[in-house]
Amino acid sequence: TIVDAMDDLSWCVLHYSGAARRAGQSYVGALLCTADGQWPESGKSGEGLERIRKAFEKCDLELWELFGGSTEQSFMWSESFTKWAEENPPPLDR
Repeated sequence: TIVDAMDDLSWCVLHYSGAARRAGQSYVGALLCTADGQWPESGKSGEGLERIRKAFEKCDLELWELFGGSTEQSFMWSESFTKWAEENPPPLDR
């Protein structure tokens, strides 16, 4: 399901879900898709980042739950993200 997309389609957030009946398991997830597989420049701060965060929130996911794929080429492991992650730890007291 398309959750949100930039007007120029430079990125979109997709939601998916399914089940493995024989294993008795179900799953849900979301993807941030871009043409080059990198975090979009327009989403690294400000309104763009907030829009992406809200799209993942609609999928019951927080940014700290995302996996970035590569420590060399992913925004998720950049200095700005790791700083953000330190300042916004997961709410483990739920």
